[in-house]
Amino acid sequence: MTEYALSPLVKISRLDSEGRATLRTGSGDDRAHLALDGDAAQPLIEWLLGCSKAADLSTLVESLRDCAGLDASDARDLVDNMVSVGVLTETATDNRQREQITRWGQLGWRDAADFHLATYGLRFVPDEVDGITYADYFGAMVEDTESAGEQPLAYVPAAGQQLTLGAADGSDVTLDEVLSVAEPINRFEGQPVRGQELLSPLRQGFGAQRTVGGMLGEHQLRSFPSGGARHPFELYLVSKGIDDVPVGVYRFDPVEGDLFAVPGHGDAAEIDTACFGKGGIRSASAVLVLTCRWLRHSWKYRYARSYRMLLLEAGHAVQAIYLAMVRHGIQVYHCPSIHDSVIREILALDDDCTEGPVYALGLGHGGVR
Repeated sequence: MTEYALSPLVKISRLDSEGRATLRTGSGDDRAHLALDGDAAQPLIEWLLGCSKAADLSTLVESLRDCAGLDASDARDLVDNMVSVGVLTETATDNRQREQITRWGQLGWRDAADFHLATYGLRFVPDEVDGITYADYFGAMVEDTESAGEQPLAYVPAAGQQLTLGAADGSDVTLDEVLSVAEPINRFEGQPVRGQELLSPLRQGFGAQRTVGGMLGEHQLRSFPSGGARHPFELYLVSKGIDDVPVGVYRFDPVEGDLFAVPGHGDAAEIDTACFGKGGIRSASAVLVLTCRWLRHSWKYRYARSYRMLLLEAGHAVQAIYLAMVRHGIQVYHCPSIHDSVIREILALDDDCTEGPVYALGLGHGGVR
């Protein structure tokens, strides 16, 4: 006899924007979203939470009748619906998914397992969507400001006072030579970087090469790829006090190609704490922080799997900055270990879901492993 239990992929949210409880279950394109309202919502949720133990359909129908006060016909229809949308799954499927989640959970990846399984198999937006061309599809998004608001700006000029820095010329170094000396390091033992060393590699690694038009308006082209040319990442410099760059926080403007002081920034000296005291940050004379303006990307790509695109793009951006720095004789310490809230205070970012930190890079000379 086939038995069913509550799927480990089910997520129950208390309320949506209209005050209803919502159920989410399944993976990818088959992921279902169900809204529960009315007086029966609470007893139904209580019944579902009690379905973690496998039972046959007759037992499930009987328990639902007792819990929610439904007649036999309505209870059977509701149980069948829960099975059809994947809220209740067969024991064999349920056990396999639980084993997958448990295996990841043992490694500290429990939340990551939820995201991975929920978005597994989810399509990226193709060139045609149900017979609608790419251009018409996104054109309709621009006109529809009710669903997700107006399109976020593709570029926000840096505010604050512009630093006056000279840009040192880079030596005539080949890519082979850059790759031959690029290596991971743990700390710096050499001289601090100088302000005039920074602008050229920042411009090459993160600056806009040019701005072009498109179906969603102007967008930038840079040295690294960006999904839909959205370029949601921003770059900040936290100076501990180096030549020509006083202690403070500065944003690199990719269009202007210059550094601008961040108004109202926090204590730059806290950057070591914000990176959990890592040696490559403590010994660095300056630290770059990469942040993401999430909505600039998600406004166009409105499905959860596109979060992966941002993680990939962060890697592209970091590598471009890294190689540009190495070309100009600056060594780089890579630091994904960041304390989000402390860095937000340093950079004066007030809403992590609007713009939040994702990576830090220590800069210096005399790097050792």
